[in-house]
Amino acid sequence: MIGLLGKLAYANLVSNRRLYFPFALATVFSSAIFYVFCALASNPFLSEVYGANTVQVVLTLGIVVVVITVGMIIFYANGVVLKNRSQELGLYGILGLTKSNLIMMHAIESVLFSCTTISLGLSIGVFLDRLFYALLLKLMHMEVVLTSVFQLSVLLKSFILLSIVFFLAWLMN
Repeated sequence: MIGLLGKLAYANLVSNRRLYFPFALATVFSSAIFYVFCALASNPFLSEVYGANTVQVVLTLGIVVVVITVGMIIFYANGVVLKNRSQELGLYGILGLTKSNLIMMHAIESVLFSCTTISLGLSIGVFLDRLFYALLLKLMHMEVVLTSVFQLSVLLKSFILLSIVFFLAWLMN
């Protein structure tokens, strides 16, 4: 039954791609911005720059603001998508899917969607990390050096935190 629900969940994502596209775009953009903030705040080369402590405090506070904003975007977009799909979910109920089947199908959809969009957003964030580091140094009137390091711990922390936000949005449904 799970295999059938997985195929149905994938088919729902594909058939409702026009509905999910703005949600996906917002999630990808939010994930990239969140990763860039986290990577800049924990960049080891930033501590060597004049005024680094102040910048790291501001970036850490920025992370809090970004998390709240990302959460609001995901909760709102998820609610809009679910509201637009309420008739479709009601039709599945009429066709014989039980409430637990609908919950499982929606969980599979959420996992597929969240893993795909978060991974894409974090990938974009990894590529933009150096650019934003150089921009930050330029704004601080420092010599621009493209020495940014890939930080796996920041990537994992970002993925886990964004997954938690998606899980909470799924629980709200």
